[in-house]
Amino acid sequence: MLTEQLEEDEDLGLDDQRKNRRNGRKRTRMHNMYDRANKPPVPVSFNEKGQPDGDNASEFSNFIATLVETHIPLRHEDWRLVDVEKKTALLATLRKYYVVDDKLKDYVMGSAHKKWQDSKADLKQKFFKPEETDEEIYALIRIKDNRVSEDDCEWLVRFWRSEEAEKRSEQGKRNRSEQKVLHKSGSKSHDRVTTEMHKEKVYAPHRDEVFIRTHMSKKGTPLNAETTNVIKDIRDAIEDHPELLEKSIQQGDILSHVLGKERNGYVRCIGLGPTAGTLGIQGAQKLKSTKLQMAELEAEKAREANELLRDHIGEFREDTKAQMDALMEEMAELRRMLSKSIAGNNNSMHTY
Repeated sequence: MLTEQLEEDEDLGLDDQRKNRRNGRKRTRMHNMYDRANKPPVPVSFNEKGQPDGDNASEFSNFIATLVETHIPLRHEDWRLVDVEKKTALLATLRKYYVVDDKLKDYVMGSAHKKWQDSKADLKQKFFKPEETDEEIYALIRIKDNRVSEDDCEWLVRFWRSEEAEKRSEQGKRNRSEQKVLHKSGSKSHDRVTTEMHKEKVYAPHRDEVFIRTHMSKKGTPLNAETTNVIKDIRDAIEDHPELLEKSIQQGDILSHVLGKERNGYVRCIGLGPTAGTLGIQGAQKLKSTKLQMAELEAEKAREANELLRDHIGEFREDTKAQMDALMEEMAELRRMLSKSIAGNNNSMHTY
């Protein structure tokens, strides 16, 4: 359960979590970027894990949020069930405004996934009251948030009233009630904190160092008793098993030793983008990841393009053969006409 507590809201700081649960998230508009529609895309620098780390990293993440609103429907239970072509379209639009290297694709999809989940959670928090009729909820959502389509409204309300949604809601409440270990890094993501620590220390910090940094107050003390215990366990593990400091995430580093193995699709204290799969950490997976879906779509489009090219080549060959046959027939006819002409001339000469 400790692992789930640590993962629940790692991308939000303590103050952010409490504020967002009370008021919901504010709408991101990004007019400054949309006004750049006819200008060259803006470069985005990134680290070795494919996470943006430049001055515009926050802006880049916020812009992705606006594209999720316009490109991705909400009427799915799981992100992996969203049509991969819509995700591909989101990436294509993003590349009109930013230079998105292929190494950033995992981050983009991970960020879009989280923002999609947050959007659905915020809508439920703001507008869903079980005692109201479906029509009343539809109307309220459409009046207050015109980004949500009619189809999405109907699907969301139907799902919120389902037994499955009720089970998830109860589980979420239990997780939040048991959640004791929260970080205090504010709006900074773990990858941004890691980048800052890298500049300070001149070496890439270990995950245990990132964990301790992000779970300390400004005074340098743990946020609560539960956090104190986890940090103590980390320090004890370093003292008792110093050899773990040399191990990578794949080999089982200090944080893995203290908190246990990673869940599939998520790696603690790394930030959005890298997953257990991309980092070479084994994990169970029931549905195809977005990365695999996009790769399969690209492969399918390449296959279709090859088939189309083969068809064109076949048609060209048939047309060419028909043209050659016609040309040969014309040449044969010309030869016959020439032979007749020569024979006629010879007869005329004999007559004289």
